[in-house]
Amino acid sequence: MSQNLKIKKYLNRYTSLPFLLDILQNATLTLVDPKSWEDKNDIFFMELYKEHSGYKSVLALCFCGWNNYDAEKYHVWKTYSGSTSGVCIQFESDKLISYLNPFKEIRYRMVEYLTIKKLREKWKEKSLEDLPFMKRLAYNCDSEFRIIYRTNNLEECLFHLPIKLDCISKITLNPWILEPVDESVKNFIHKIKEYEHIKLVNTTLLEYADWKKYGDKIAKET
Repeated sequence: MSQNLKIKKYLNRYTSLPFLLDILQNATLTLVDPKSWEDKNDIFFMELYKEHSGYKSVLALCFCGWNNYDAEKYHVWKTYSGSTSGVCIQFESDKLISYLNPFKEIRYRMVEYLTIKKLREKWKEKSLEDLPFMKRLAYNCDSEFRIIYRTNNLEECLFHLPIKLDCISKITLNPWILEPVDESVKNFIHKIKEYEHIKLVNTTLLEYADWKKYGDKIAKET
């Protein structure tokens, strides 16, 4: 199965409100130790990479990569940000990557998704440097973009990556937030700093007026 591993135009980070506020307040992204990830296969590959590359710490941060604004998926909200504090932060990939490139300790790539059959057939074509960017095909709907940070200096569990907030184009609040709380959250965010270029919106995933309007037209006019 061929894959397009070109980096997508937009990179979406699903997280919770406290982490969003930290990003906005400090203009940093936080890379963490992958030991707490749910996918044990993914953890194993990251640990293999760390062990055989000789790095003392390998930290990571993951995004969903899509090419347009309308590609949000219910399961992604539910899995990665499925609570009333969930948010999706949309980054423009070109601008974000410009803040990664100065760091020689950082590598980034779209994740490659493989079946077990394909891995058995092609494993000799892979290298140690591919391990942090390989996952089983069952996860391919995430279209993941991954950043990793490697260091030989100290045993680190966090790395704060400085960015500029001009790489954030949109913040979407989760589908389960209540309307009064929604307005309070928006007002609070706008009071931290001025973010005139960032759209702050609600997802229409669970309720979309236009979707219902055309359903109504079908019911009444056909």
